[in-house]
Amino acid sequence: MFDLIKFELKRIKSSPLFYVVLGLPVLFGVISGTIGVFYQSSMMEYFIVDPIAKDKLALMSTWSALSGFYTIFPIMGALYVTLFVGNDMSSGFLRNKLIAGHKRSEIYFSYLITQTLMALLEVLVYALVAILVLVICGKSVDFDGGRMFIRYLVPVFAYVSMIFLFTAFTLAVRKRALPIVFSAIFAFSISSIGLFATFGNYPVSQYNKFLSVSERAKADINLYLEDNPPSQPVYADEDEYMEDEYEEDVDFYFEQLLTPNKPFYYVTRTLYTVTDAGILMDYGMSILDTASTYNEEMTTSLRNYVEMEESYLMAYSDVSGLSSKINGYIDELEKIETTVPFKTLDAIYLVKTFIWSCIWIGGGFLIFRKKNIF
Repeated sequence: MFDLIKFELKRIKSSPLFYVVLGLPVLFGVISGTIGVFYQSSMMEYFIVDPIAKDKLALMSTWSALSGFYTIFPIMGALYVTLFVGNDMSSGFLRNKLIAGHKRSEIYFSYLITQTLMALLEVLVYALVAILVLVICGKSVDFDGGRMFIRYLVPVFAYVSMIFLFTAFTLAVRKRALPIVFSAIFAFSISSIGLFATFGNYPVSQYNKFLSVSERAKADINLYLEDNPPSQPVYADEDEYMEDEYEEDVDFYFEQLLTPNKPFYYVTRTLYTVTDAGILMDYGMSILDTASTYNEEMTTSLRNYVEMEESYLMAYSDVSGLSSKINGYIDELEKIETTVPFKTLDAIYLVKTFIWSCIWIGGGFLIFRKKNIF
């Protein structure tokens, strides 16, 4: 099989597509590095009084520059693998390998190994270029005492797992177009889940804590307003109308608080849990070590509600107790932990990736070894 791997590597190197595929990581590396430069420049002013946050800014910028490949490389890898391997299937080149005496296992794993090496080369080129851009532009680069390199292996391994899937699926399906379409959709879906599952990347136990606090806050506010009605209506003849307005205001702000709705949450959470889509979000949140975006939205909505009610009712009702009540709930929300230690994240994603890799490799081989390609 070693000779077959050497032969495949020579074929890849002699292909014009090889240089295109290596050129794209250079381009994307420049783009990610440039984004990191602007990120540090634009955010530095916010961290002048917080040296700890300033240090985390460099760490976050370095991580973003390194891991940015995970949003676009799966799609690029899907197209490259399915075109390269699929061409061998449709042209009869793979059939000629069998006729020449190579075993199916040798052919199958030679494709997996060479496509994986190609993917690793892409990631290496990308990472070097992205970091080089940061250095040339004089921005801070922080590898967290070397721990960043270990952390970086997690999305790299996840990307390699997708290369396993694309290769195995291409070898298992006879029609050339189907692997291309399926692999591209799969890669795009993984990236989309990571981008759009903002409301689905927190454990159910934490989500339920958010709901519990916000629902108690809503009940408490409604009770408070019932006990402290306006001493005079804004419009003398429209008491009932104004009462409905209050309810609409309350409902509007708590619709903000109680999003995401449960069906959407549990769908996205399931996808987030069983796939590697959450790598960038989870690691980014843990690097910053701050409350989650959802947590901030909850507390901000509560504060907005208090400010609105105080300005709306100040002339007509005693709202002095409303702020103190809500501030207590805000304190509860801010104490809910939403970050996960790196070691835990590493273990979670490495285990998930290993399981999926075994499924892709094993399932693909079981089909390929019985597949009629003559």
